Amino acid sequence: MKDLLEYLCSNQEKELEALVKKISEKFNPEQIYCFGYRRNSLIRYSCFTECDERDSVDCDLLVITESTLKNETEIQEFARECFTSGNITTINFSRKVVLASLAVGQNFINTIIKNGFLLFTKVDEPYGNEHIKERAVDINTARFYFERNFETAWSFIDAAADRMINEDYKLTVFMLHQALEFACRGSINLFLGFNGNKKNLETLFALVNNIAGHLPLFRQYEQNNKLVKQLLKCSERVKFDMNFVAEKDTIISLQSLTENLIETMDAYGKEHLNKLISN
Repeated sequence: MKDLLEYLCSNQEKELEALVKKISEKFNPEQIYCFGYRRNSLIRYSCFTECDERDSVDCDLLVITESTLKNETEIQEFARECFTSGNITTINFSRKVVLASLAVGQNFINTIIKNGFLLFTKVDEPYGNEHIKERAVDINTARFYFERNFETAWSFIDAAADRMINEDYKLTVFMLHQALEFACRGSINLFLGFNGNKKNLETLFALVNNIAGHLPLFRQYEQNNKLVKQLLKCSERVKFDMNFVAEKDTIISLQSLTENLIETMDAYGKEHLNKLISN
């Protein structure tokens, strides 16, 4: 991460500095980290110019505030308005979330703080060991939310099976969507030690992939990403398109894939939880 600034052109470096300053003034964060970036090259031709070549860098930022913002997209929308030369993705965690995550040995937060590019900080080390609460308390909290969310997820799976028997395929796909959404939140609860946010299913699933550390192979399968996109698309159509007709064969396939995915996520989470308790 130390070579981030090497990839930024002078204009984009100034724009990133200005963005960090604006975020610090508007949201009063404790720290801002860049934990990921992607370099993009754009070559554009037209009848008005021979060649227009531009390099841009897309950045992923972690913004740590005293408490999580009520509007979870506020920082994201503000950042995109201020940073126009590339794409900015922001994650907002509160101090409480960071400390809980550190206490349960969560790789995502630990890695960012150790290896991320620190763009802004109020103090040098606000998250030292002396600030971390009793480890057992955070593990029990993580376990509670993990188990509660997966219990809800399995309830939705059962409800989806019931609707399938009654050939109510539109409601079946909605139940499957809800089941996977709760399973994602349960995983986020466990690996981050706090209650998962309310972003859409695709964002939640991507976050689960980011935070889980050493990912089991099932989360790297392209079919799972397609499953998530299809569930999200069908669920949106169920809610907003009265004429939407869910096809039986498609829903049967989605039901099988969703149930297998949640079962694997549940087992992987329990395995991780056992390791936390035994350490």
